[in-house]
Amino acid sequence: MISSYGSRRDYEAMAGVGVDAWSPERWAEVGALMEAFNRELAESGELVETRAFTSPADTRRLTLVDGVPAVTDDPAGEGLSPTAYWVVDCPSLDRAIGIARRLLTEGGTVDVRPIAGSRHELAGSAEDRRSWDNPT
Repeated sequence: MISSYGSRRDYEAMAGVGVDAWSPERWAEVGALMEAFNRELAESGELVETRAFTSPADTRRLTLVDGVPAVTDDPAGEGLSPTAYWVVDCPSLDRAIGIARRLLTEGGTVDVRPIAGSRHELAGSAEDRRSWDNPT
């Protein structure tokens, strides 16, 4: 899975708010780039699913405190939170990293992380879990 991250300020800019506000032209340009990126992945057969998240301000985090559920609004605050994800089916970790590199922007963050196919893939060392690198 590939995950991209952004801040509340990034979301505000996309909404046209603040000193870094995106123009309608910038929004259209980025939208077209993302549509092309997703289309290429779909045509290659590597795209399983992709979704974008709403603003971090919409996030609610649930925790258990002394046995009582607690709900926190916008737990990321001014930090980074997920903006979107792509589930890809590709033959290697190197290929997934290559796909993820195309999403990087200056100062941006993108994670690549395998999805476990079973509970057995959760056990053992990180080296044991690298099913992409050592398919069985």
